[in-house]
Amino acid sequence: TSLVVDSRGRLHVVWARAALPEDNSPLGVYYARSDDGGLSWSEALEIAGGASDRPQIIAASPDQIHLVWIKTATAGPELWHQWSPDGGETWSAPARVPNLRNISPDVGLVTDGNSTVYLTGIERTQQNSAALFSLRWDGQVWTDRETVPLGYDPAEGSGAVAILRPRLLRKPSPPAAGLRSTLKRPPLRPSAPTPAVAANEPFDAARACPRSPVGIRA
Repeated sequence: TSLVVDSRGRLHVVWARAALPEDNSPLGVYYARSDDGGLSWSEALEIAGGASDRPQIIAASPDQIHLVWIKTATAGPELWHQWSPDGGETWSAPARVPNLRNISPDVGLVTDGNSTVYLTGIERTQQNSAALFSLRWDGQVWTDRETVPLGYDPAEGSGAVAILRPRLLRKPSPPAAGLRSTLKRPPLRPSAPTPAVAANEPFDAARACPRSPVGIRA
C-alpha cells in the first residue's frame, strides 16, 4: 500500500490485492481517492489486473498523480506507469517503461514538486551484472536515461530509493530598482581640530569644545 497527499489536501492511495494464504499470488493493483481527509473514499479503480504487485504513487505539482507497479512476465519483471493530469479524475493508458532489462522489483519514485518526476532502480545488464538506472519524466515520456555499473551480481530483492537533496546555495537577489538613485549618503563634514591646552592653563570648555555650526534651534 502507498499513500500520498497532494497540494490540494486530497488523499490518494494505491494497493495490491493478493490471494489468501498459502498462495499469496498477486491479483491486481487498485486506486482510490478521498477529498475529505479520509472520511469517505471513491470506488476502487482497477489499475492493473493479474500478476501485478508493488505499486507506488506520488503527487507532483500542481495536480499530477503518478503510479508505477511491477508486472510479472515470462522474460522477467516489467515496470509499468500510469499518470493523471487532474488529481485522479482521469488517467492515461497504462504503459510499460521501455528499455529496462530484468529489473529488481523495488524501485524509487520521487518528484521535485515542480511536475518533474524521477525514477530509479536496479537492472541486470547483458554481462549479468547489476547497474543503477535513472529516468526523468518530461511530461510525455521517460527520458534522460543514466546508468551506473555497480560491479556486483544482482540479487533477488535488491532495489533502489530515490532522494532529492535540496539546494543549499541560492542565487543572490538583484538590488532593488532605483536604490542607487534614490538613496544618497550625505557628505561628511571635516571636524575642527581640538585646540591644545597647556598644562598650567585653566580649562576653558567653550574654547576646547566649540559649538558645531549645525545645532538645534528652539
